[in-house]
This record gives sequence, C-alpha cells and structure tokens, in this order.
Amino acid sequence: MIRLIFIFFFSFLVLTSVDGVAQKAKTGVASDSLMLPKVKPPRERLYLAGVRFGADITKLALTGIDPDFVGAEVKFEVLINNKFFIPIEYGISEITRTDDPKTFEYTTTGSYYRVGFDYCTLNKKSDDHAVNIGMRYAWNSFDNSVNYSRSDDYWGEFENTVEEKGLSGSWVELVVGLKYMFLKNLYLGMDARLKFIGSVNGGNSIDVSEMPGFGVTLKNTRPELNYSILYRIPFGKKKLTILKARE
Repeated sequence: MIRLIFIFFFSFLVLTSVDGVAQKAKTGVASDSLMLPKVKPPRERLYLAGVRFGADITKLALTGIDPDFVGAEVKFEVLINNKFFIPIEYGISEITRTDDPKTFEYTTTGSYYRVGFDYCTLNKKSDDHAVNIGMRYAWNSFDNSVNYSRSDDYWGEFENTVEEKGLSGSWVELVVGLKYMFLKNLYLGMDARLKFIGSVNGGNSIDVSEMPGFGVTLKNTRPELNYSILYRIPFGKKKLTILKARE
C-alpha cells in the first residue's frame, strides 16, 4: 500500500512539473508574440474631393410669403476627403416690424458672413450623403431706422424718422446638418443651428432688437432651422498633403 501511494504521488509530481513547463512555454511564446513591433497603418491621404455651392431656400420662401422680410443667402463649401467641409456663407436681409396701429415702424437692413468647419460622420459609409456637425463664426454690418407718427390735440399729427448707420455684430453657431443627394450631384440640405450672440456695436440712438443673419436679439441664444439646395462639382482624389506613418 505504501509503495502504491509513493508511486501515485511521484506520478502526480511528474505530471504537475510537465504541465508547468508546458504552460511556461506557452506563456513565453505569447509574450514573444506580444513583443513583436506593431506596424501602424498608413494615414489617410488628404485630397480635394470637390466643392458645393447653392442657396438657402428658407430665405427665398420667407421673402415670398412674409411682406416684412426680404432676404437671400448663398453657400459655398470646400470638401476635403468627403470628411471635412469648409463652409462660407453670405446673406443680405431687410426686416421691417410695425405695431398694430402702424404708428411705429422699425427697419434693419444689412449683410452678414459665416465661416466655419464641419466634420462628416458618414465619411466611411457614403461619398454621396452627409451628416455633419460643426461650428460657425458670423459677423454682420447693418443700418437701423425708426419711423413713428403721433397725433396731438395741440400740435396735431406729425412724423419723425431716426436713423443709425454703421452698426455691427458677431456671434457663434453650433450646427448639425444633413445633406441628401436626390439627383446626381444635387443635394437637399437641412441645418439646425443654435446661435450664441457675441457682441453688438452701436445702438446708441435705437435699440437693436434684430440683426441680419442672427434674428431677434432679445435673448443671447437663438435656435434656427434652414433648408438649402446645393450642387456639387466633384474633383476626384487630388492629393493635397501626404502624411506618412512613422516607422
């Protein structure tokens, strides 16, 4: 019996030792494989994918249906890899506000610019459509005027006009956009914007209640939804800069 027990323990020790050596060998192979240098994939080459240009159809629709608004906006975009967009926007507007008896009329007329940067989240899935997020910096220049009339028993009726020119303002926008190609190279775009007013220069004689490009200034933030029609001119994979991976 003692001999059998000795043989059993001796066999157990031998098997345990063999298994430990095998595990150490596997660990050594795995560690050696982990020690192999990693090869970085080459970085994506930058190329000019095309340009897009068009107009804001929301402004055109408001001009047709709202007698107190006249405006237009054009858009231009540079497309890098269909991944990064560099938008430039320019618009003009004239906004008129009157009270019910029409004894007071406020008019603001001017132009505005926007420049910014967009990132396309669909760059790995589609070269035709785009869902983009980005920012804009905008500024404007405009003139204000107020025309009012009064009626007095002693002085009778009279009118007066107050003007203030050379006003300006600036703001920042957060933008989430969608561009859908419904015909070859022709896009329907939609932008949801959240505007944050930065500065208003002027307004000493007339309170600035609205600004071209921004809208009502009663609050420091203002949401807006725009629709546009855009046409794309594709350029293909023209290389601008080649970034090589480090070896």
